[in-house]
Amino acid sequence: MPSDYGLVPAKPLRQGKPPYKETPEPGFGNFGLTIDWGGWWVDLNDKLNYEVGGEFMSNTAITWRKVQVSSPVTEGSYTVHAVREMVPENVQIYVRGPNRFEMEMNLKRLEELFSRLDYRIRLEFNDYRETWSCQTADYTYERSRVYAHNGMAVFTATVPRFPTVSVERIA
Repeated sequence: MPSDYGLVPAKPLRQGKPPYKETPEPGFGNFGLTIDWGGWWVDLNDKLNYEVGGEFMSNTAITWRKVQVSSPVTEGSYTVHAVREMVPENVQIYVRGPNRFEMEMNLKRLEELFSRLDYRIRLEFNDYRETWSCQTADYTYERSRVYAHNGMAVFTATVPRFPTVSVERIA
């Protein structure tokens, strides 16, 4: 679905006497993070091999690429054209496995998934879905002794995504 927010289907209005108060459900009924891989979606929050970490989407910064002009006879400068730059998103994944070898293989899979030139990431919160078009990410992973004793590693990526996202309502 295109990112034109006017085309997102809306919840039908309640009938009867107003005012009705819509109260959101507390917490996440559904939270999903998937990445495409050859026509399939790989679940990055399956709680078995991968789990989304606390630094996921900790902040989002939008910057603009601007063309500005100035004149020797007027004060200041004027923006004549502006477009949004790529948006860096923080993605943190806790990597696990039934043994050390499988945990390392899960980590290598993440490296392969985030090292591609072009891929999509899909984020779901309850009835909301957002799809990002992304490019090659910079990443780090931590396999310190503390994590090794817990049979896990931490994969942290800075994913450059295009500023326009696809938004849809899911049932």
